[in-house]
Amino acid sequence: MTLLNIVIGSVRKHRIGPAIAEWLAREARQKVPFEIVVTDLADFALPMDDEPEVPQSRNYVQPHTSAWSRVVEQADAFVLVFPQCNWGYPAALKNALDHLFWEWVGKPVVTVSYAHHGGEKAARQLREVLTGLRMKPVETTPMISIKDEIFDSGGQFIDIDSALSHVIPVFDRSLAELRAIIAVDHKDGP
Repeated sequence: MTLLNIVIGSVRKHRIGPAIAEWLAREARQKVPFEIVVTDLADFALPMDDEPEVPQSRNYVQPHTSAWSRVVEQADAFVLVFPQCNWGYPAALKNALDHLFWEWVGKPVVTVSYAHHGGEKAARQLREVLTGLRMKPVETTPMISIKDEIFDSGGQFIDIDSALSHVIPVFDRSLAELRAIIAVDHKDGP
C-alpha cells in the first residue's frame, strides 16, 4: 500500500501545524486509498550541519539522521504542512530537507502553507528547493488563509472544519494530482 507521510514543518512551541496536519490526514483518509501517517519534525532533534559528510553520500553517523532517513525512505509521497514566516518557510523544515538527499528523490509532494494571506511566497520558495531535491511537486498548492477570529484565547482553532473548509476543493485537486503521479510511477516502475 502507498504510504503518504504528512509532515508538520514547524517546531515552534505554540503552533497550529499539528491541528492542520491531523485535519488534512482526516480529509485525505476519506479520499485516497493510502496508508497515511503524520510526522512531527518536533519529534526529531536535527541539529544544523552535524554530519561530517554531505547528505548525497548517505554516510550518516548521527543516530537522529539515521532515524529521520528511515522515516523519509519508507514514505512513497509527502504532504508538507508549514507556516509562512517572514515571507519564507521555517528553518526547521529546510534543515529537515537538507539532512537527506536520496531519500527524497523522485517522490511526489504536496505543499500546504498557512498564513494570514495563505503563504504563497513561502510555497514558491519551497517548490524551488523540492525541485532541487528532484522531488515531484504537484501543480496545485493549497494555501490556508487564517484569520484571528477563528482562534480561541489559547490560540487554537474554535472550529477547524469551518475554518479550513475553503481549502478542501484545492486539497482534493492536489491529492488527485499526487495520485496521478504515483500511478504513472508505478506503471513505469521496475
